[in-house]
Amino acid sequence: LEFRRVLFRSVSEGVEVLASVDDKIVAARYKNQIGLAFHPELTDDTRIHEYFLSMVQGAQNLSLKIVS
Repeated sequence: LEFRRVLFRSVSEGVEVLASVDDKIVAARYKNQIGLAFHPELTDDTRIHEYFLSMVQGAQNLSLKIVS
């Protein structure tokens, strides 16, 4: 896995750390945003894509409940 130059130094309250490597934060989520220090599309691992799709699905389900 090759990392971009930008890594997270720390996270604020409300930010969920999704992944770390060697004690360095490489993926985080804040509300409906995901920040990554790597390019998941360059690997065969689809977990980040699946996680993103589950976020979208959850948001769609929530909006349907609000509208109904």
